[in-house]
Amino acid sequence: MNRSEKPLHSGWTDAQWEAVSASGADMLVSAAAGSGKTAVLVERIVHKVTDPEQLADVDRLLVVTFTKAAAAEMKGRISTALGRELNKYPGSLHLQRQLSLINRAQVSTLHSFCMSVIRKYYYKIDIDPQFRILDETEGELMRDEILDEILEEKFQETENEPFLEAVERFSSDRSDEGVRRVIRQLFQFSRAHPDPEEWLFHTAENYKIPSGTSLEATKWGREILEDASIRLRSSVEKLEQAETLCRQAGGPESYLANLEEDRQILQRLLDTTDWPGLYEELQAVVFSKLKTIKKNEDVDEDIQNRVKALRDEVKKEIRALQNEAFSRPPEDLRKDIHDMAGSISVLTEMVNEFSEKYQEAKSAKNVVDFADLEHLCLRILRMEGSEAAEEYQHWFDEIMVDEYQDTNHTQEAILRLIAKGDNLFYVGDVKQSVYRFRLADPGLFLEKYNSYTRSGDTPGRLVHLDQNFRSRKEVIQAVNFVFRQLMDASTGGMDYDETAELKTGNQDYPDTAAVPELAVINKGTPLSENTETETDDMEDLETAQLEARWTAQKIKKMLDEGYQVLDKETKQMRSMTFRDIVILMRSMSWASTFMEECRHEGLPVHAELRGGYFEAVEINIMLSLLKVIDNPRQDIPLASVLRSPIVGMKEEDLAAVRTMDKQGSFYDALTKSAAAPAASVWKEKAASFLEKLQDWRERARSEALSEFIWDLLQETGYYDFAGGLPGGRQRQANLLALYDRARTYEKTSFRGLFRFLRFIERMQERGDDLGTARALSEQEDVIRLMTIHKSKGLEFPIVILAGMNKMFNFQDLNQPVLFHKELGIGTRHIDPENRVMTEAVPRLAVKIRNHKESIAEEMRILYVAMTRAREKLIMTGTLRKAEKTIDEWAAGYNHDKTVLPEWKRRKAKSFLDWVGPAVFRHRAAADYHPGPSEEAHQGLYHDPVPWNIQLVERAELPSQEESAPEADQIVEDALLNMEAVPISSGVRHRVDERLSWKYPYQSALQTRSKQTVSEFKKSVQDEYSEPVYQPAFHSQYAHRPSFMQETDLRPEEKGTALHTLMQHLPLDKELTPALCRTFAEQLVENELLTEEQAAVINTEEVSAFFQTVIGRRMQEAAHVFRETAFTYGKYGTPEHDLVLLQGAVDCIFQEEDGTTVLLDYKTDAHAGRFPGEPQKAKARMKQKYQSQIDLYLEAVSAIWETTIQEAYIYAFDGGEWIDMKEQESTL
Repeated sequence: MNRSEKPLHSGWTDAQWEAVSASGADMLVSAAAGSGKTAVLVERIVHKVTDPEQLADVDRLLVVTFTKAAAAEMKGRISTALGRELNKYPGSLHLQRQLSLINRAQVSTLHSFCMSVIRKYYYKIDIDPQFRILDETEGELMRDEILDEILEEKFQETENEPFLEAVERFSSDRSDEGVRRVIRQLFQFSRAHPDPEEWLFHTAENYKIPSGTSLEATKWGREILEDASIRLRSSVEKLEQAETLCRQAGGPESYLANLEEDRQILQRLLDTTDWPGLYEELQAVVFSKLKTIKKNEDVDEDIQNRVKALRDEVKKEIRALQNEAFSRPPEDLRKDIHDMAGSISVLTEMVNEFSEKYQEAKSAKNVVDFADLEHLCLRILRMEGSEAAEEYQHWFDEIMVDEYQDTNHTQEAILRLIAKGDNLFYVGDVKQSVYRFRLADPGLFLEKYNSYTRSGDTPGRLVHLDQNFRSRKEVIQAVNFVFRQLMDASTGGMDYDETAELKTGNQDYPDTAAVPELAVINKGTPLSENTETETDDMEDLETAQLEARWTAQKIKKMLDEGYQVLDKETKQMRSMTFRDIVILMRSMSWASTFMEECRHEGLPVHAELRGGYFEAVEINIMLSLLKVIDNPRQDIPLASVLRSPIVGMKEEDLAAVRTMDKQGSFYDALTKSAAAPAASVWKEKAASFLEKLQDWRERARSEALSEFIWDLLQETGYYDFAGGLPGGRQRQANLLALYDRARTYEKTSFRGLFRFLRFIERMQERGDDLGTARALSEQEDVIRLMTIHKSKGLEFPIVILAGMNKMFNFQDLNQPVLFHKELGIGTRHIDPENRVMTEAVPRLAVKIRNHKESIAEEMRILYVAMTRAREKLIMTGTLRKAEKTIDEWAAGYNHDKTVLPEWKRRKAKSFLDWVGPAVFRHRAAADYHPGPSEEAHQGLYHDPVPWNIQLVERAELPSQEESAPEADQIVEDALLNMEAVPISSGVRHRVDERLSWKYPYQSALQTRSKQTVSEFKKSVQDEYSEPVYQPAFHSQYAHRPSFMQETDLRPEEKGTALHTLMQHLPLDKELTPALCRTFAEQLVENELLTEEQAAVINTEEVSAFFQTVIGRRMQEAAHVFRETAFTYGKYGTPEHDLVLLQGAVDCIFQEEDGTTVLLDYKTDAHAGRFPGEPQKAKARMKQKYQSQIDLYLEAVSAIWETTIQEAYIYAFDGGEWIDMKEQESTL
C-alpha cells in the first residue's frame, strides 16, 4: 500500500491525507457527517493527476456520484482545483491538458456511465444506438397495458387451474387488482438483483420443501428462531430488572419467588434450539400468580407497579411467540409452505412473462428505462470473453464511488467487472444510508467495513474520517450522546464506537454555548397542579397544532432576541435570518399545519410538498373539465364544472337543470335546459357552455393536448381567476404544471385526451401524487420545511427536528405479500376455497427481517437529521400520557450499560422512543430520576453535552384564534370606513427601516466601475473634462460605419490611423517619408488601415518624429513596448469605490542604462493655437493631458514595479516635445 507524505502546512488531517494519497489496494473511506468527503474526493482526483509518480489523465478516472447535480458540482470543483494548480505551475503542459480533458472526464451517475457503455457496445446486445430513455409516464402506461394483455390471455386459456388458483389467493372477490399489484411489486423488486430471473427461480424453489425437512433447516426458520432467541433474552433482562427493583428499599420482595420461576421458564426456552422442542415448551408455559403483599410489608406502591409492569411485558412477549410462529405444530406450518409453492411459481412465471413482453414493447419503440441501463450494461460486461470489461479494466486507473452506502447489488456487480482488483475507491457513511425504499443495500458497505483493515492488507484498506468540520461541539456532543446509546451491530447495523463517533474539527465557532434542546409537549393531564385548567378548545387541539405552535413561537422568540449565528463567508457572528432555519420532519403530513402556525406568527415558510396536487381545487376543476370534454355523460365531473367559476351556476341553478330531465343523465338535462324557450340566466349559461363544449370536443381530437390545455386556461379565464384567489401564485403554478405534464406526456408514444385521463386515474387509484408545483425560489429568505430525506447533503445553522413522536410508517409490513432480497417472497397461507388466511413461516420471517432493517434505517434517518445542524439543534415531540412516559424514560437512568436495552430500541415506534430514554439519562433530567445521582450511569449522567430539557404544558400554548373574531371585526370596520387599519407588529420597526432606506452611495451610481483612462480623467471634473457620466448613446463616442467614412475623416479617426502606423513601423530602419508611405500602404494591404486612413497620414511629420533626439533614443533603445495595454485598480470615487481602469500607453522604451521613458502621441491642433505665444500653447497642452499621463505613470509603475524616469507627449502638429515630469502633478 503506497502513501505520499503529507505536505508541510497542509490543512488536511492525517486521515484525510491518507484518503487522498493512499493507493495500491481497494479502499473504503468511512466518512462521517460533515467530514469533508467531497473535498477529499476532489483532492484525491487532483493528487492522481498531479502526483509525479502517477500523473494520471483525468479522463482515465471514473467518478460515480449519486445524482446528476452531485456530478455537476463534482466536475466543477475538479475544474476549479485544476485551475488553481495551473496558476501555481502556468507552464505545465500536463495540467493544461487536464483542463482540456475535464469535459470528457467520466464524472457521472452510474446510470450515465451505463448509458455510455450501451451506446458504445450496442451491437453486442442487438439494440439501436439511438435509443431514448423511457419517460416514467409512458412506462406506467405501457406496463399497465401489457399486464392487461397478459391477464386477459390467461383468463381466456382453458385448463389453467394453477393461474386461477393464484388469482383467487392474491386478489379479492371483487377485482384482480391484488394479483396485479403483487406482479408489479415483484417485478420492480427483482430488478434490483443482478440476475432477476435467477432470483425469481430460487425464490419459487424455496417453497418446494422436501418431505421431512425441518423448519430450522430453512432460511425462514432460522430467521424466526434467531428472533425468538433475542426476544427471550430481552425478557430475561426485564426479569432481572424486576428482581433488582424487588431488592430495593420498599421493593416487593415477595415477588422474587415468582420472578425466579419465570426465569427458569425462560431459560428452558432459551436452551431449546430445535423448532419442535421450542413449540412444545412454549405450549407448556404457565405463569404463576404473584404472591400477595401482606399489610405489614413496607412496600412502595410505585416500585410494586413497576415490577408488575415488567412482568406483564414478559408475559405479553411469550404470548406473542405462542400466537405467531408457534401457534400450530411444525408439520402443519411446513405443509402450508408446500401448499403455496404452486401459486408462488405461477407468480414468478407471470413476472418473467411480463418482463419479456415489456422488453419486447420497449424494443419496438426503441426505448429503455433506468433499470434497463444497469442490466443491459451488466449483460455487455458479463459476456464471455467480453472485450468491453477488459477495455474498461485497462482504461480506468481508478474507480471512485461516492455515497457508496446507497449502492445496490446490480451496481456493485458492474463496478466489480470494470475494476482491476486494486483500484476501487469507495467513500460514504453507512450511518447515512437512508434509501432502502430504493433497494439500496447498506450491507455492501458493512461487509467491506468489517473485512477491510487499517493496514491495507487483503481484501482492502479502511480509512475513518471522523472529524466533523460542519457543526459546533455542542451539536457533535449531542449526536454522540444519543447514538452511543442507540446504535450497535445488532440494531443499527454497526457499533457506534470510538471510531464511529464524531470529533470536533471546526475551530471557527466562538466559545459561546449553543445548548441542544429537547422540548416535550404534554398533550394529556398536566404534571403540575398549578397549571391552569385547559379549555374545551385546548382539549381538541391536535398534536400537530401544538407542536407547530410551539415551534413558531420558539422561532419568533429567537428572531426577536437576535440569536447569533456564524456567517459562513465572513466568519463573523450575525443575527439569524429566516433562511438559517430548517424544520425537519420524517414526512410532510403535518406540513400544512406548521405552515399555518408560522404564518400566524408572521413567519415566512416554504415547503416543497410531495402530495396534495390532485386534491388542489384548481386541478380538480380542470381535470373535471377535461373529463367532460372527453365524455360529457359523466354526471359528477359535469356538475363540478357547472358549479365552478368556469360556468358559474349556483346550487339552485343545478337543481333547476336537473328538473328538465329527472331520469336521464345530467348532460341530457343540460341539453334540454339550453333548448327550453323560457329565458333565464342559468339557461343562458347552459347554452353558452354547451356551445363552447362542442367546439372544445372537436378541437380536442385534432390539437396537441398541451396546446389545447393552454387554450382552455386562457379561454375560460380560469388561470387568471385562480391567480386572484388566496395562494394564487401556487394555484397558477399548479395549473402550469398540468400544462407541463401534458407536454411531457406528448413526448411519449401515447397520444390523446382519453389516455392522458386514464393515466391520471391510474395514478390516483394507486395513491400516487405528483406533488404541488414549485412556486418559490430556493434562495428566498424563508424558513425551510422539508423531509429528512430531502435535507440529506444539506446543512443549516439552526435545525428544528419536529414530530419526533410521529409513528414510524411500518404499513408495508402489513401487506399480504412481502419481499426480501435474501429471504425472497413472504406470503400468508391462503385457502382459496374457504377464503381463510393464516400467518405462514415465510411471511413472518420476511416481516421480522424487514422490521429489523426498517428500525436500523429509521435510526440512520435520525442520525442524518441531527447532523444537519451547524450551530443549534432543537428537537420536539408530544406525549399524550406524559407522566407515565417520562417515568419510563427516567427508570432507565441506572441501566448499567451505555447502550440502551435491545428490546427497548427494537420496540421503538418513533424517534422520541429513542431520544427520550437516552436524554433522560443525563443530569439535565435529574429532577425526573427516581433515585440519587450515584445510582445513575456516571459516564452518561456527567456527559459534557449541555442538554436543555423543557416540558411544555398545552395550557402554555393558547390558540391565537380566540381573539381573532374581535380583531377581524376591527379590521373590517376600518376598511369599510376607509380608515387606517389599527394593526401593530413586532416587525414594525423593520418595515419602517426598509421602506425609508436610502442607498448611502448614491453618487457612485453615476460612475462606472470599469472605465477607460479618459473616462476617469473626466470624472475629476477639471476645466477640460466633459460630464462624469454619459447615460445615453451619442454618436461622437462611436465609430462611424464604413459608408460614412468615405467623406473626410474626423480628427479622432485621423489620430487612430496615425497611432496604428506608429505601432507597426520598423524601428531598425531609417524612417524617411517615402519609407513611411510605403509601410502605410503595406498596412492597407494587410487590412490594418483603410485607403482613406492611409491617405490622411502626414508621413513628413512621422519621419520628422524620428529625427528628434527622443525619436532616435526610441529607435536605439534596448526594449520598446508599443500600445501597451493595462488594467489597474484605483480608488477614485467620493465613496472610495475601487474603479477598474483600462488604457493603453502609446510607447514605453527602456535604454541600456535602465532609464525608462513613457511617450504619448497627440494629434491635436497645437502650433497655431496661440500665434506668437508658443509657451502658452505648450502650457495649455501640458495642463490638458497632465492628469492622463499621471495616471499612466501610476499604473505602469505599480504594475511593472519600476520607476518611470521620463514622460513626454509629442505634438505632431508643430513637432514639439513636452516634458510631463518637469513639475510633478498628482490627481
